[in-house]
Amino acid sequence: LLNACGHNDITVENLLGAMTVVNGSTIWKDGILPRAMKSGYWLLLDEINSVDPGVMKVINEALDSRKITITVAGEPRLVKAHRDFRFICTMNPPDSPIYKGIETMSFEFMDRFDTVVSLDYLSPETEARLIMDMSGYSDEKVAKNMVQFANTIRKAMKEGETFGTVTTRSLISFCRKAQVMDVRTSAETSILGKMSKADRDKARDIFNAIFK
Repeated sequence: LLNACGHNDITVENLLGAMTVVNGSTIWKDGILPRAMKSGYWLLLDEINSVDPGVMKVINEALDSRKITITVAGEPRLVKAHRDFRFICTMNPPDSPIYKGIETMSFEFMDRFDTVVSLDYLSPETEARLIMDMSGYSDEKVAKNMVQFANTIRKAMKEGETFGTVTTRSLISFCRKAQVMDVRTSAETSILGKMSKADRDKARDIFNAIFK
């Protein structure tokens, strides 16, 4: 699996490749896309909706025909995808209130993908195990309460009662801090302090109900 982050600074050269100097000689060096296509790797491009439109043309060509054309020293080179090659893109949901300035991908682009999957948070049991594994935290009961706390706030956001939420990333930070601080202080510094006053007040009420 090859991984690349989609952002405004990624260029066509990053994907396709460029001329480079090796031992005093100028040679062509493939970018991440032709390398993945030739070798049959799975290429993951994160934050696809942040990519520049010029780069999208290259991606569209690969998605449409499983081929790309690279021009090297004026000569076109055709790269055909290995049968095992897969192109995977991920993005945050543009309709979520916590992700600002995210572009909605066009239907024409989305339609080029054979499969589109929408993912939500992990199940409570799985997320509790994950945050313990990632942080080294060992109190399973408290970890489950942390996830319950997060899911209650997430539900409130979906219902329009709050604009803030709790990510799995924040829960891992919560666990790490809880190893050296009390649980309330850990929640304040890793989660509650990031929220607006109105959301913070509501989240504190939820915290008090769960962490009695």
